[in-house]
Amino acid sequence: EGLFGVHVRVRRASREDCCTVCSSDKACGDSCINKASSCSKEAGCACDATPTAKVTYPIFSGMAYVSARYEGGITPEVTMSPNALIEVLKVTAGIWSFKSNAGNTFRVYVLTSAGEFADSSYEFDSNGRLNKQLDGWVRAAHVVSDGDAQILDAHARAVLVGWDLEVTAGGHLKYNFQKQGASDVELLHFAFAHHVPLLWGEGLAGQRVAAITSSAPTKGVMTGVLGDAWSLRVDVEEANALGFLPAGEPAGDRQATLQTEALGTLGWFLENENWRSAMFK
Repeated sequence: EGLFGVHVRVRRASREDCCTVCSSDKACGDSCINKASSCSKEAGCACDATPTAKVTYPIFSGMAYVSARYEGGITPEVTMSPNALIEVLKVTAGIWSFKSNAGNTFRVYVLTSAGEFADSSYEFDSNGRLNKQLDGWVRAAHVVSDGDAQILDAHARAVLVGWDLEVTAGGHLKYNFQKQGASDVELLHFAFAHHVPLLWGEGLAGQRVAAITSSAPTKGVMTGVLGDAWSLRVDVEEANALGFLPAGEPAGDRQATLQTEALGTLGWFLENENWRSAMFK
């Protein structure tokens, strides 16, 4: 859906891009190996005769990064459509800074399938095309303020792929996030405005907040939160005390009116079996 204005174009390797085509075996790096064997090499120039290319996009509300998992011999290309990409700057191995003619800056990451930053052999050209096939992740994040890049770099290797909701008595609930990539890196995810008082409410140990925010047209200002789980507490005391009738007794000048209305309605229900037409429509 073009989040943050970043679009990812998928390019499947053509036969002309392959240094060898594995007809009876499977591609592994720059050569072919037996289909029953396990490949421990990064994607290279060897291609399967029948490619099994796939791109997976884990999409969640509040995500700090747009992520895509590439498999099966694909060369990623990141564009800024409908804007133009005007600068591609390599920060270090696996990390780039992209700028658009709309004045937006993005951090772009290339990760291995294990969640490590790709080595220095991976390069984006000036059009945002990677120089070779990737078996791993491409991630992009919008840099809004000074200091965002450092925080985004620190947590880019942890990729959110799922979550479970745990609810216990007393208004306590917990988001248990599922991630891929580096197990020793905490997830960075944005909390909506209505999450914040629940995350830092009375009785909670307190979540670790990151010095990063983001704004969305429909969600308002969002706050970056660190951690592989969120604990929230909702005050349910008032809801638990709610009964069938309003609290207290009606004022004296209202009691006669309420009694008359209640008896009148009851009489109408009983008259000519009106309750049948009212109950069974």
